This record gives sequence, C-alpha cells and structure tokens, in this order.
Amino acid sequence: MSKPKLIIDKGQTFTLKFVLKDGNGTVMDLTGYGAHLQVGPGPSPAVDLSTTTTPTNITVNNVGEVSIHVSKTITRTYTEGSYPLELEMTEPGGDNYVVLDNFSVVSSVINDQTIEYVIGNIIIKKGLIE
Repeated sequence: MSKPKLIIDKGQTFTLKFVLKDGNGTVMDLTGYGAHLQVGPGPSPAVDLSTTTTPTNITVNNVGEVSIHVSKTITRTYTEGSYPLELEMTEPGGDNYVVLDNFSVVSSVINDQTIEYVIGNIIIKKGLIE
C-alpha cells in the first residue's frame, strides 16, 4: 500500500490537525511536549518547523491536539518537488519518537487559498502509527 501524500501548493496557507491517542485509545496529555516537523532530506530541509521557533508554527495541548500552521508567505518560498516528511514529538523527559513519517509534495501552483487538513486520530502503539 502506498503512503498518502500531503499536497501543499505554493502560496497556500495550510493547517494540519490531528489528535494523538495511546494504545488504549485514550487521548494523550501533551502538556510539556515539543514537536519538530521536517520536510525534505538532510541538514537543509525545505521546511523546518518546531514548537520552539518564532513564530511558532506548531502547537500542542493537554487534550492530545497537534496543529501545524504554515502561512502563504512561507509556502511561497517552497521549491517544487516531492519530499520526505517527518514529525517528531519530544516528551517532557526528553525522549523523542516519530509520529508521522510520510511524503509531502510541493506543487508549482501559486494559490492564495487557505486549506485545513484534519487527519483525525493517530493511535500510538509500541512506536507504530495506525
């Protein structure tokens, strides 16, 4: 089965939202968690966002919600292509784990729309995503 693709048009404001749950289906309390999103390979990815950058493009909360927001000003700078996407969460104790490991496509279209992608729930079981 192929992996789904997240399509981001140049000049498009987009938001990606989902809720993290543990293996029992209980919503995770993400208080104190950090998040880091990288789209593109190596030390110079096409997109590099985290909960600690200014402006903050990723937010997490105590009811398991993760929201990634990128403005059209930023997406206008993207280069067309297909890139690996990885979202890593950092627990308050410092342990890291990958939540999303996917592929992202950046198109060449200039598009001033605002798009919101809602994935729904992601269940974490022994480090795997369902």
